[in-house]
Amino acid sequence: MQADYQMRKGLGDLKNAFMLYLVGSILTFVPVVGAIGEIISFVALILLIIGWRALGRSSLKERNNYRSTGSWLVYGIIIVIVIFIVGTVVVVASLVSYFIAHPIQTTTSPVIPSLSQLPGLYQFVIGLSLEIGIIFVAWYSVWIKMLNSMKKLGYELSQPGLRTAANLILLQLLASIATGLAFVLVLFYGNYSSFFSNLASKPNLGFLGVFGYFGLGGFLPLLALILIGEEVVVIVAYYIAYDALGSAIGKLAPIAPPQINTGQFCPHCGHAVDPSNNFCPSCGWKLKN
Repeated sequence: MQADYQMRKGLGDLKNAFMLYLVGSILTFVPVVGAIGEIISFVALILLIIGWRALGRSSLKERNNYRSTGSWLVYGIIIVIVIFIVGTVVVVASLVSYFIAHPIQTTTSPVIPSLSQLPGLYQFVIGLSLEIGIIFVAWYSVWIKMLNSMKKLGYELSQPGLRTAANLILLQLLASIATGLAFVLVLFYGNYSSFFSNLASKPNLGFLGVFGYFGLGGFLPLLALILIGEEVVVIVAYYIAYDALGSAIGKLAPIAPPQINTGQFCPHCGHAVDPSNNFCPSCGWKLKN
C-alpha cells in the first residue's frame, strides 16, 4: 500500500511540476512579468525532484533509476551554484587585475575596436563563456538523464506521450546549444563593442524581453525568432507530459483503505487501530512492546 501511495504521489508531483513549467514558459512571453515565470519554473524544479524521489520508493521496475534521477537533479543544482560562484570570482578577479596593470587610456579615434583588440575584455569574455559553457554542460547532462527517465516511465506506464514530450524537450535543448554556440561565434568574430553599444543605446527595449531583440537590428531579430520557436516547442512538450501523467494517474487502481478492527482502540487517544499496528496511526503511541 505504501508503494502504491508513493507512485501516486510521485506521478502527481511530476504532473504539477510540468503544469508549472507550462505556466512559467508561457509567462516568459509576457513583457516585464517574464521574471515571474523563472520563479514558477524553480518551484516546478523542486516538485520534479520530489516526484522522482517518490517514484524511487514505489513498486515500479525502474524505481532505482527514478530515485537516482531525483538525487542527480539535487547534485546538478549544487554543482551549478559552485561553478557559478567560483567561476565568477576567478573571471572578475582576472578582469580587475588586468585593468589595474593596464589603465584605460582615452582615444579620439572614431573607429570602434573589435573584441580581439581589447585584451582585457577578450580574456573576460573567454572566461565568462567557458563558465557559462561548463554550467550548461553540467546542467544539461543532468536534464538529459531526467529525460531518459521520462522515456522509461512512459514505457512502464504505457504512456507514449511521456516519450514524445521527452524527445521534444531534448530537441529544444540541442537547439539551445546550437543557438548559444552560434551567438558566441558571432560575438567573437563580429564587432563586440558595437554590439553592446547598440544594446546600451536602446535600454527601454529590455522591458520587452526577447521581443526587444526585434528593435536592435543585426542578427538579433533572427535570434529572437529562434528563441521563440524553441519556447513554443517546449510549451507543447510540457503540455503533452502534463496530459500523459494525468492519464496515467487516472488509470491507477484506487488505494483500498486499511481494514480496521473497530473493536480495538489506542489507549492513548482512542483512535481505532488494526491489530497489526505497532504504533497508533493517529498519535504515534506505541501499541506493542
